[in-house]
Amino acid sequence: HQQWFASVAAYLKATYQLEVDKCGKDISRACFLPHDPGVYIHPNYLD
Repeated sequence: HQQWFASVAAYLKATYQLEVDKCGKDISRACFLPHDPGVYIHPNYLD
């Protein structure tokens, strides 16, 4: 979990200049990655 957290935090910092709150890095926190192949994303929020 900690390696996954560090990887995602590094990606968010490099890509979006976001600092991730490190209080969520402990293993007792739930981690959910949603999957929706038909998701709608408003064009204003696409890269």
